[in-house]
Amino acid sequence: MALLLLLVLTASPARAEFRVFMALSAPSDSELEIFQSQMRRALRGLGDVDVVEGGENFNLSVVLLKDETRAGRILGYTAGVLVQKVPDRSLLSREALTALLPECREGDVRNVASTFGIFTRNLVSVELFQILTGPDNLGEMADRIAAAMDGAVLERERQ
Repeated sequence: MALLLLLVLTASPARAEFRVFMALSAPSDSELEIFQSQMRRALRGLGDVDVVEGGENFNLSVVLLKDETRAGRILGYTAGVLVQKVPDRSLLSREALTALLPECREGDVRNVASTFGIFTRNLVSVELFQILTGPDNLGEMADRIAAAMDGAVLERERQ
């Protein structure tokens, strides 16, 4: 009985795994460091997202701007956010192309792969949005960006 309970507790449903590469910019190095940490935390909090340095299937680019008065009073932050889905490169493998075009010779497969690679490089799903937040609240900004990415992009991929 205890063994059965253990198996039930450790079994988890299969979930999609998203690998996200982040490219972030901020007004200062200290804000960038804080914002980067908060973004990693917010994305990991989605449960099925890993932040990676390579092998990504999504690119997340964020430009963070500080909104302030002429007197230097910080009003908040504005973020421009771009999310790109990276095309599946396995479609460009020699084996995949040979299966699609069995009558092609070796040189033809290379030419088709090269042409197909140029063609698919520009076929990415892109979402662009802007998010505003109050002063000194980069954590809230990161949470709102992760939620927007989840709702606008990742939820579609899960289905």
